[in-house]
Amino acid sequence: MVSEQLIAYVKSVLAQGFSEAEVKQGLLKSGYSEADADAALGEVLSARTMQSEAPAGYFGRLKEVLFSPAKFFESVKEEQGVGKPLLFVVISSAIVGVLLSVMLFVFFGFLIGLAAEGGADVSSLVAALSPLLVAAVLFVGSLVFSIVGSFVFAGLFHISVKLLGGKGSFVQTYKALAYSSGVFIPGMVLMFIPFVGSIATSVWAIVLFVIGVSALHDLSRLRALVSWLLLSVVLGILFVVFAMFAGFLLAMLMPVPEYVEETTAPSYDALANIPPPPVPGAESSVQQATSSDSGCVERDGQWCFSGAQGEGCGSRDDCLAYVAVDTQNPAVCEQLSDEQHDICLGTLAINMKQRDLCNSASDQPSCFQFYDTFAASS
Repeated sequence: MVSEQLIAYVKSVLAQGFSEAEVKQGLLKSGYSEADADAALGEVLSARTMQSEAPAGYFGRLKEVLFSPAKFFESVKEEQGVGKPLLFVVISSAIVGVLLSVMLFVFFGFLIGLAAEGGADVSSLVAALSPLLVAAVLFVGSLVFSIVGSFVFAGLFHISVKLLGGKGSFVQTYKALAYSSGVFIPGMVLMFIPFVGSIATSVWAIVLFVIGVSALHDLSRLRALVSWLLLSVVLGILFVVFAMFAGFLLAMLMPVPEYVEETTAPSYDALANIPPPPVPGAESSVQQATSSDSGCVERDGQWCFSGAQGEGCGSRDDCLAYVAVDTQNPAVCEQLSDEQHDICLGTLAINMKQRDLCNSASDQPSCFQFYDTFAASS
């Protein structure tokens, strides 16, 4: 009777691509009798014949991998190369891309309908959104990412599987990952179930991958699951480290804004824009303003003046300020309220080129700042 160890050896070398004749010749050279070699080969080939073959079409394979994954992965174990699983990835990605494009058009149609109801120019909105271009980019992008990503992640998972004792080649790992990706087609429907749909799709994909790795690498399902968890934890840690590094680098590259204390100086170039409210003692001020000393005369509710720089009418404070400048008399500024008083003194200081007039201002720093800024250019 042929030993289980010999049968396992024959299965292994045949799976690696050696022909039956090469396997038999190797057994004979190792000291096995021709009868033992033929018996081992016969038992393995008989098991292969009895084993059901994987469905030939894409949708047949999709159905079996989704609902009979253990049987399906056993049936594809002896397939050589990545051609069939790669084609499965391409078709699955194309279907997902088409479904995403349709969803995108529906979403854009909803937006355009809302815009039309609101009276917006729908033609310009369609041109701005360019739904056809966005859909094309989404389709091509998902296809390219799926193809490239399948090889990258298969390589990473293969390392993890080997660390847990996997016996198969990279091709076997690629099969497990590629065929498991078929779950994302029903996942496009499940995603419409909030929260639950995405979780169900993720769990389904993990279960298919674990069953595939277990069957194709002769691993227990627990080890296959640990291989998935191992890589997931490593990738999660790398992502956190990368995010922290990127945030630190961004913080280093961003300029630190300097704090500049803002000071608000009175506007000395618009005396009449904002007339102040009445101040206490306005009646006595009015009496002073109507005196011949000030040069301001009340006329039809306005205060008028006449001097060397011209004549005009305005508010009482305007009149007094212009009289002070015209007569170059700081005493006239004393009849104004504090803010207007400072404005009057600052303007008069520049005209008379007497900086010390700001000593009488209630806000001396602002007055001196105004003088230093404009006196040099006057």
